[in-house]
Amino acid sequence: MNTAELNQLLQQAEQAQSRQAYQEALADYRRILAETSADVATAAEQPARLRALRQQGLVLHILGRQDAAMSSFQQYYLEAGSSQRAVDALVLIGRQHVQMGQPLKGLAAHNEALQLAEALNDTAGRATALSGIGGAFVVLGRLEEALTNLERSLALFSQLGNEMEQARVGNQLGITYARLGMLDKAVSTFRRSLALARRTGPRETAIILGNLGQSYQELYDMEQALQCHQEGLALAERVGLRSGIPDLCRNLGVDLMYLGRLPEGLGYLHRALEMSETVGQQDERLQTLYSLALAERQSGELAHAEARAQQLIALAETNKMRGYLADGLHALGLCKQARGDASAAEQLWQRAIFIAHETARRFLLWQLHAAMAEIAGNPDLTRVHYRIAAEVIEQIAYPLEDKELRQTFLNAAPIRAILQAARG
Repeated sequence: MNTAELNQLLQQAEQAQSRQAYQEALADYRRILAETSADVATAAEQPARLRALRQQGLVLHILGRQDAAMSSFQQYYLEAGSSQRAVDALVLIGRQHVQMGQPLKGLAAHNEALQLAEALNDTAGRATALSGIGGAFVVLGRLEEALTNLERSLALFSQLGNEMEQARVGNQLGITYARLGMLDKAVSTFRRSLALARRTGPRETAIILGNLGQSYQELYDMEQALQCHQEGLALAERVGLRSGIPDLCRNLGVDLMYLGRLPEGLGYLHRALEMSETVGQQDERLQTLYSLALAERQSGELAHAEARAQQLIALAETNKMRGYLADGLHALGLCKQARGDASAAEQLWQRAIFIAHETARRFLLWQLHAAMAEIAGNPDLTRVHYRIAAEVIEQIAYPLEDKELRQTFLNAAPIRAILQAARG
């Protein structure tokens, strides 16, 4: 097969990939790789071979074959030499590690990509590597470090005028702000990123809609949350965004549980867990375990809820994901409380409070102190916990520039009850 035929086959494969004919694309990429060789590929053949390795990895990732995707990215890196393609390969390897629940390995790959990009004076590569470093820090719960790297990445992509990457990095920044409890910045960042995404691509639009909706959800604006999540899921299903569907289903499940539509909500949560496991998305799987534990406790399925929380704790400890560990401890403590074991709940929540402080998880922190107030042994300690919870709530609420959104949050029944208890 000559170079022209290779390039024609590559174009055919990418067209199949763009219309979601993934098996057809995979067959074409494999044919390109079979027709070439790392040892004897000519200079004219090498670009097509490297592109096939890269795209094959992306297709395998979409199909949920994560180990095979990693192998393709690693081969891409081995053959790329010390070029800008090597930076790209390292970033893909880093992302794959993070998505497979190996954030420390992901962080190492992204740091290597950053060093190489700086040596090559590759601005786009630097921006992409910084984004990957920030994303790994988010999963590790090292949120201040995540902010620093994501802000640097966004500045570089703005300088380059790359709107699609600005939307993607802005989405990661919004997630970081949300996990820090800085929901004012999260909402404004997601809104800006959504405006960019609507101009650049439906996939990014669907993902950002999911995260913007989650911020509305945390502020108890369930009408806007549900609207975002329904639009996002419809869009993700239309464009075949398998990687985005689990998180959108999870968020829809949480919305519906809050609105009292328990069977529907649990159905979406179970779908989210099944899909996140099928496509090998560890981050979404851990988030869904937490949401399911809370939902099953709410519906009285304590044994199932405890099992989810314990699984979440075990996975978080294994992968050193401190934020998810705090979530798991919170959920398991709620189950112990429901069983009347206040002592066990208190021990779990004390650990979770320490981690929530360490990782600056303000939204979780007020929930933990409110829960501790419910089981406190004396009125003075109860008031202390309610007062701390109220202070954290005010830190979240008062920076919100959207007055209607702020009032919706402060008027939500759980929030109003805590503020009244703190004053009483």
